[in-house]
Amino acid sequence: MFNIFFSIAISIFVILALVGCMRNSPVIKSLYFMDIDLSSISKDEVFPTIYSQISVIPSYIKIGLIGYCTPDGCVGTSDDFASFDIEKILIDAVISLNSSLESIVESTIDLVLPSSFSNYINTFNKIIDAFSILMAVWLALSLLTLLLKIAFFIFYRGFVWTIIYNFIRGLSCSVGLICAILATVGLYYGKSEFNKNEADDLGMKLLIGKTFIVFLWVAAALGFVDNFVSFITPNYLNRRVKTQPIHPIMV
Repeated sequence: MFNIFFSIAISIFVILALVGCMRNSPVIKSLYFMDIDLSSISKDEVFPTIYSQISVIPSYIKIGLIGYCTPDGCVGTSDDFASFDIEKILIDAVISLNSSLESIVESTIDLVLPSSFSNYINTFNKIIDAFSILMAVWLALSLLTLLLKIAFFIFYRGFVWTIIYNFIRGLSCSVGLICAILATVGLYYGKSEFNKNEADDLGMKLLIGKTFIVFLWVAAALGFVDNFVSFITPNYLNRRVKTQPIHPIMV
């Protein structure tokens, strides 16, 4: 029965990682996967066409999978899930703080990012989309595994259902590991490219949300522990033995 708590813990970690920066609460706000430090930004270099109309620039933008936060609050972007665009987020954050820019068409705004990162930006956006989708799949598989564990604990479903259950549990573990690796490698490579050569003196710096990465790896590790425990436990949930009645032999 205690194995059920592995799936509960995995689901909680993945859900928290997914909803990072969606709301302006201390816990949710801390679960960003990327933080862009704009405290020393050269606005005339980064926004060459509109810098004269910009009066306020946020000192940072903490970005989650379905939202981002600035010092003034958080904005949910669930409608753009798996359609990540770092340039759009930067522009939206600046426009939201400057009413003089509201009438400007977003597509006409020039945004200059570090040259080394600009060559990698499309790949970076796709990597974010990829592990966002994988996290949604991971969550679905974790919840399905949890439901099957409960079902097997209450009702024995036979050999075929046991195979299906073990396959889904193993698939969830594999998807979680791939997601954690992809997120870690993609984000840290993006960070190295963004911050290369002091970000071309643009006054910007990209930081990685370590709490987000830790959550992914803890959830992935729990998946492996769950599989290991199920492997070494002979009477694991779905392996109930029905007691056969003993009939006396009449002589």
